Order: sequence, then structure tokens, then C-alpha cells
Amino acid sequence: MPRGWVVVTATLDRARSARVERVERLDAVLARLDSGDLGAAGIDIPIGLPESEPRWCDVEARSMIGPRRSSVFPAPLRGLLGAATL
Repeated sequence: MPRGWVVVTATLDRARSARVERVERLDAVLARLDSGDLGAAGIDIPIGLPESEPRWCDVEARSMIGPRRSSVFPAPLRGLLGAATL
């Protein structure tokens, strides 16, 4: 299984183009920020796993983006991380 980070870059001009690539290490992205090649970066990773209910931010994001709501994946419940089977 490949490891690394998926990076999506997009232009904010009229072309509205996007590029998807995989990088081995996150410091490759940080170097692009430092050099000015990228203007900003966001990291999509769940921080703080819920004990019993979906995270409020996941629920809100799904409701806000409407037709694309299936692209927001809820973070797993904390107790599932140690489970041998589902």
C-alpha cells in the first residue's frame, strides 16, 4: 500500500484548474509553502475522536455542502480503533 500524503492544488484564477498528486513526506508540502510555490495549505485529518456521537464539525460540513455531502467522511468513534472486527 502506498504511503504518503495526497495533495490537491488549485488555481484561483479563471482557469480554475486542479492537480492531484501524492507526496512521500509532509515536509515536501511545507517546503513548497516556504518557497512561495503554494500560497496556503490545509490538512484534512480528524483531530479528536468522539466517544459516542458524530463530531459536530462533520455533521455541519455535510449539511453545508449539499449535493457533495457524501464526500465528508465522519471520523470513527474512539472505541472502534481497538476493535478486532466490526
